[in-house]
Amino acid sequence: MSAQADDVTNLSLGETKTYIVQLADDPLVAFDGGHGLTATAPQSGDKVDVDSAAAAAYSDFLAAQRSKVLQAVGLDKADVVTTYEVALNGFAVKMTAAEAIHMQKHSGVVQVWEDEIRTADTVQTPDYLGLSGDGGVWAEQFGGVENAGDGVIVGVIDTGIDPLNPSFAEGDMPAPPADWAGDCDDAGVDHYAAFTCSNKIIGARWYGAEFGNTIIPEEFESARDYNGHGSHTAGTAAGNHGVPLSIMGTDLGNASGMAPAAHIAVYKGLWMTADGTGSGTTAGLVQAIDDAVADGVDVINYSISGSSSSIVGADEVAFLYAADAGIFVSTSAGNSGDTVGESSVAHNAPWTMTVAASTHNRGAAKTLTLGSDLERWGGDDRYETAALVSEKFTGDTSTVYIATGDEFADALTGSSAAAQGMAPSIAPADALAAAPVLLSRPDHLPAATAAALEALAPDNIVLLGGNSAIDEETAEEIGAYGTVSRVAGENRYETAVSIAEMYGEVDKVFVASGQNFPDALTGAALAGTEGYPVLLTKGDAVPAVLADYLADTSPSEVVVLGGPDAVSEAVYAAVGGTERLAGEDRYDTAVEVSKAFGVTEPETTLVASGVNWPDALAGGAYAASVGVPVQLTKPEDLPNVVDGELTRLQAQTGVLLGGLSAIGAAAETEIAAHFPGDETFDGIGVGEGVSGVVVDSETIPAEGFTAADSKLCLLGSVDDAAAAGKIVLCTRGSNARVEKSQEVAESGGIGMIQINNTDAESLNADFHFVPSIHLNGTDGAVVKAWVAANPETAVTISAQSTDPVNAPEMAGFSSYGPALAGGGDLLKPDITAPGVDIAAAYHADHADPGTPTFNQISGTSMSAPHIAGLAALMKQEFPEWSPAAIKSAMMTTARDTQDSGDPIQRSGADASPLDFGAGEVQPGPSYNPGLVYDAGWNDWLNYACAIGQNSGCTEDIDPSDLNYPSISIGDLAGAQTVTRTVTDVTGEGGTYNVEVEAPAGITVDVPASIEVPANGSASFEVGFTVTSAEPNAWHFGQLRLVNGDITVESPIALRPLAIAGPDEVSGEGTDGTLDYSITTGFSGEVTADVDGLIPADSEVLAVTSDGPSGGGGFQDLVVPVEVPAGTSVLRLSIFQDEITPAGVDMDIFLINPEYTAVIAQSAAGGSDESITLQDVPAGTYFLALDYWDGAEGAVANVPLHVWAVTDADAGNLTVTPSSFPAGVGTAVDLTLDWTGLETGTRYLGAVNFSDGTDVVGRTLVSIDGGGLTATE
Repeated sequence: MSAQADDVTNLSLGETKTYIVQLADDPLVAFDGGHGLTATAPQSGDKVDVDSAAAAAYSDFLAAQRSKVLQAVGLDKADVVTTYEVALNGFAVKMTAAEAIHMQKHSGVVQVWEDEIRTADTVQTPDYLGLSGDGGVWAEQFGGVENAGDGVIVGVIDTGIDPLNPSFAEGDMPAPPADWAGDCDDAGVDHYAAFTCSNKIIGARWYGAEFGNTIIPEEFESARDYNGHGSHTAGTAAGNHGVPLSIMGTDLGNASGMAPAAHIAVYKGLWMTADGTGSGTTAGLVQAIDDAVADGVDVINYSISGSSSSIVGADEVAFLYAADAGIFVSTSAGNSGDTVGESSVAHNAPWTMTVAASTHNRGAAKTLTLGSDLERWGGDDRYETAALVSEKFTGDTSTVYIATGDEFADALTGSSAAAQGMAPSIAPADALAAAPVLLSRPDHLPAATAAALEALAPDNIVLLGGNSAIDEETAEEIGAYGTVSRVAGENRYETAVSIAEMYGEVDKVFVASGQNFPDALTGAALAGTEGYPVLLTKGDAVPAVLADYLADTSPSEVVVLGGPDAVSEAVYAAVGGTERLAGEDRYDTAVEVSKAFGVTEPETTLVASGVNWPDALAGGAYAASVGVPVQLTKPEDLPNVVDGELTRLQAQTGVLLGGLSAIGAAAETEIAAHFPGDETFDGIGVGEGVSGVVVDSETIPAEGFTAADSKLCLLGSVDDAAAAGKIVLCTRGSNARVEKSQEVAESGGIGMIQINNTDAESLNADFHFVPSIHLNGTDGAVVKAWVAANPETAVTISAQSTDPVNAPEMAGFSSYGPALAGGGDLLKPDITAPGVDIAAAYHADHADPGTPTFNQISGTSMSAPHIAGLAALMKQEFPEWSPAAIKSAMMTTARDTQDSGDPIQRSGADASPLDFGAGEVQPGPSYNPGLVYDAGWNDWLNYACAIGQNSGCTEDIDPSDLNYPSISIGDLAGAQTVTRTVTDVTGEGGTYNVEVEAPAGITVDVPASIEVPANGSASFEVGFTVTSAEPNAWHFGQLRLVNGDITVESPIALRPLAIAGPDEVSGEGTDGTLDYSITTGFSGEVTADVDGLIPADSEVLAVTSDGPSGGGGFQDLVVPVEVPAGTSVLRLSIFQDEITPAGVDMDIFLINPEYTAVIAQSAAGGSDESITLQDVPAGTYFLALDYWDGAEGAVANVPLHVWAVTDADAGNLTVTPSSFPAGVGTAVDLTLDWTGLETGTRYLGAVNFSDGTDVVGRTLVSIDGGGLTATE
């Protein structure tokens, strides 16, 4: 591969830096022989043998060539960081920018790149993708999961791997294949232990500080993974099957990679950074690629960032050679989202598979309800809770009951009487209002109870039970708040009868066990509502006092509370039972009691813990006073029977009795679902729900932090006191999403609402430190405004629903096309795969590196290893297929619809091939694609030439003619025809009917059918003609080749131009005329106006050389270049025939206003050099001139010509017609006339074409006297 001769990419000024140099000779993987040496390139289907005699001989030859180049530039081996010779011939070397330019001009050098930093593009999905199960790919294609990937080696270039994670346990894995040339010798020994390989992890290497990487102290200086990203990608691609997977205590079932029987080779080129991400230098990453090819991997996963504008970066070129050697390369499309401009997709090269990220169908739905109609009456203990309940009583609370907080019996029997407002000194008929029930300790009055008495100021205080329940000293203390009377007996049974006697004559009583509280807990509310007493019995015998009472009163109805385990059948008969309210357990019994109320849609219902009695009985008196039932729940789980009763009851509001220790957050969330507030929002989350008062973190910054800090819930930024016990609203951004919930938890918060800034940002079901929900930007803004308007108001986050959801949907972070490197003539991304909320292996526990962990994370980093693992399976099934054939099989069988049949979505709208390429991968159909669009070395090089990123190609093609499984034209000028070639892989051939879904406003011309011979190929043409399609916008369609059950589907993406014409026309003479033509791509009116012509601002510069071959630097002379505002075209030129002395080699470099980087250059052989930029920001730039071949001190006189064309018409150029009607595909002839120019002066201008609103096209005009010539 040969780059343009003047190209030194990303050249920065300043100190010595690391550069990667590609030399002219082929690397081992591509060497076909020569120089008297034997070829080392492998035969089709084989791997390069780096240990062969031929490889050793050629390696020596390459080493000699490297030495010559280094010597020529004045460098030596000590400057070399590393050498490459398998997938790339070259080296990484430390040198200055001037030395880099010198290096680039050497005849043996192809390209020079400044070393760059690459970053990681940060539940199991085999079921979703159809790999598992009896009819899945593992069973159908490989005879079972144990064989899926057998003998295939997946190379993972990333942050390393945790060799102790069970996803990478050796198990029954066989030894590596015979052609495996890698090892574990360079895996390293870190501060934990020596890294050890196995038959699962068969090779491991790492690329540390010597490659320019920064290593934080905690990192493992070995192939061991500290970050977690590499273990996750490796586990997704080829982790073992059936590994139990748990994250933060949540069991997620079993994990599996796509190719669980495959071997893994690890290349640690990324390192943990201080902010928790992973990054690495291209010098190390290219070495990793070189080593992976040398070792003999079959597939490479590269979940690492890349260029969005170049396909000839160092890593991409190394991948070119890897792909030519038969290695499938899966790269991540990037996480830049869809709001960063025309395109954001990285890895634009056609020889890699570029993978977008989308969702899968594992449900993680949660809801947020604002203003829940469920409230909690709960204190820190039973005494505070009873006091809080007392505050809810209305009317004249002239009487208060006080029972012991140590036993249930007195409170149980007393609460029904309290509901009637009875007291020993008050006749039942004279009772005024219901009396609260407070609790006391036997030997002293709790502060909460004293405060409640102070607030209630009762006339009468009824103590329930004798001195053992509440002693005399405490009774005297209570007497300070009102007149005290005591209702008591020798035991609980006598006390119950004493309370019942206050009722007078009754015809109905309730009887409960005095030995066990659960069944009777809610009965007191029913008894109190109906106005009847509660009596106590032993479970197996009737106390004499009870028998006497019943004999004296002879009630016609005796309702027994609880089943035979609580009150035996014998006792039931002895007390004259007429009805038993009982269920299978206390919760079922409570439901039976609730039904006995005979009400639906009550104003409220109370819910108390069924594990302990105080809250239920304290609330029972209140429930009875308003005539509503009390439900029971388990502390952390709402029983199904109670859930059903709440559904039946349909109470308008609900009350929880007791604090979180009585009824926990999980149960609260389930209960809250029955009492929704005013508005509900859908979001994403994992695990439990929670209800509570909400607070916006932005309003509660901790001391030393700003509101901007606390808005993001940065660690330490939220005020603990303000967040304690509340649900905290945090905004996405800056720090990790999970770190936000960590801050909420550490601040004492009980839940988190995380809101996005825009709808384009992804929703993620992360595992958080507190129950959480993640909302999109639109809903988040509404919720934030509601929280501000409703302070101290409760909300409810529901528990996670795991029901399958409609999928896929594009992730908001997933980068989108078209491929900028090809001007849109190649569709990227290629495909999409699950990349949202993927659970897999992670780094070892940092506190205990011997303990593995798992994590659920999102990114195109997660989608790429899905494709890598699936490619490994296909390499196993079809070892003779090329990487392009495997790519084609996946792409032409992908789907562009969701499970529902609707189009794949992005941010609530239909997504397009610019988002998902061919669609979501479908592993099953990819094993029978019928036809493939194959391609290889020459095709890829010709494409690189066609887009201007390679030179010296043998065939001139349009970029859209690359044989690719998709069709994309980024500059459709009226009409264009592309060619495709398909190859049969069925062994049968056949006739394929051609079907088309034409893009709107564009006609498509295709043959009715094509005939493909068995194991042969057939070519066909696809013609596109714009009829009414909107220009400068993308339009999409589908091409299908159909033969029976086989459908070979390719996406079509077309962007018609508004104006298609020459980029520049030139002429000669002081006066003249020039004709040229354009083609319009829309209907409307076009206005043509002129900028310029302006003469060059010329100056003769004396440039003094600092030495031959570039000398010590390229800045032999630096001059400022002023660029005014509104500059549409900037050109700087020097000309060979104007420079004295004749024959010199002069180069020019344009430096940005900050003087930190070269932004454009012209450094070819000779001195005809020119830089042209359009729409340049105003500022002072700098032009450096390098007298390349001059002796030290030699001076050359160099006329420099500068044009800064603005929108001013100089009056010396006209275009005819200056306005004209446009039509789709209409050719328009234009005439340029210029006059009054000076002889010997060069002029530059532009013709701008406007649709009345925007400039939709531009042609530069250069005039230099003499004859007339039009060039494009």
